[in-house]
Amino acid sequence: MKLKRGILLTILILAVVSILGTSNSVQAATAVSSKTLNIKAVRSSGYGYKVVNNGAKYIWKIYNTRNDINETFYCIKGGPGFGGESMDSAIGEAEYTEVFDMRKPSTITTTYRTPISLIYGTKDYERLMWVLDQCYIPAKNNASTEDRKVAEESKKALLDAVEAYAKKYPQVYPNTSDFNDRLVDNLTNDDIDSIQQLAVWYYTNDDAYHVENNPTIQLGYQDNSYSSLNPSDDEDNARIHAMDALFAYLTQTPKAAGFSYDYETDGETSSPVEIKQTNPIVVTEGNRHIVGPYTINQLRNITYTLNATFTDGNGTTITDVKFLNSSKVEVSGATIKDMVGNNKVFYISIPSTTNATNIRMSITGNYFDTTINYWSVANPDPRRDQPVVQVEKGNKPITGHIDAQKEPDKEFDLALRKFI
Repeated sequence: MKLKRGILLTILILAVVSILGTSNSVQAATAVSSKTLNIKAVRSSGYGYKVVNNGAKYIWKIYNTRNDINETFYCIKGGPGFGGESMDSAIGEAEYTEVFDMRKPSTITTTYRTPISLIYGTKDYERLMWVLDQCYIPAKNNASTEDRKVAEESKKALLDAVEAYAKKYPQVYPNTSDFNDRLVDNLTNDDIDSIQQLAVWYYTNDDAYHVENNPTIQLGYQDNSYSSLNPSDDEDNARIHAMDALFAYLTQTPKAAGFSYDYETDGETSSPVEIKQTNPIVVTEGNRHIVGPYTINQLRNITYTLNATFTDGNGTTITDVKFLNSSKVEVSGATIKDMVGNNKVFYISIPSTTNATNIRMSITGNYFDTTINYWSVANPDPRRDQPVVQVEKGNKPITGHIDAQKEPDKEFDLALRKFI
């Protein structure tokens, strides 16, 4: 009996522990999977933004009241939101508890799909996802130095693309000779964020929040007095045209003939490059070893950093490394990133004094992976509740290596010697 009571007591204790553990895990999951959001007019720069093409509309900054790490949210629909039927004035905070992956729109249930019903299952949804993938997302306030560096590289990549677009379509920059090069460098982070919001509305709205081209932006300081940028001022004029170019790039690029974007696979959380297995060997030519062939394929067209380290048979880092093309001709000033391409072959050249029993190429780097989530309050009223999209770019590592073996010495053919 004592043994039975002991077993029953043990089972009871385990059951209680299990229940408590389950309860704790559920509470933790609930805490993580909800956000308390609010809106404000004035941003970190001290200015608020309005677009006045179709009547003055605020371009709100959405923020998470639970933290101060500068997350990035965009309104899916202009108009209703945060408990009110109009977003013409700040309403109040709302609890967002329902989240869906926008790369898998079929998972957004009917109850929550209404705000995107205008574009659900259409080409415009594909275009919207391209816009969100291109968005520049500043590093969070608690970001590491490396995250901040990659975020700035992401920003540069976007502005480079905008600059190239503007030069391809000069009507975007009228009288470009009157401006300095790189007009896009006049844009502030808040300018970029506001134009990106307008680009989202371009595809999700068919009302006053849909601006077709050249958005007219007004800025207001803390006194809530808004006024347009002055085209007679050189700096303001350059900034106006830079905003026009960014908006045109984001909204018109996906509408070009032949445009295609697979947001499910192009947005996969995988490395943008891969080292192809090419069985490289080491061959001595004169006073240098030639090592290869190598191929590093590019899998995704996103911003990333890439570095290569070469070590010899003793594990010592080789400092005298020259990159060669497929014809084994030196590419002056090349880096490992210059060697990346689809099935592109390259070699390296190292001193013949190197221990060549094994040459290892080790690849390291980082890339920004984009997560795009659709957030909503529970059981939303479409007249009063605003769904939002959160865009996050996380820094992820790139690693890999491939070994090259020294070509074996050729043996003397004794059979041939006997024949002679």
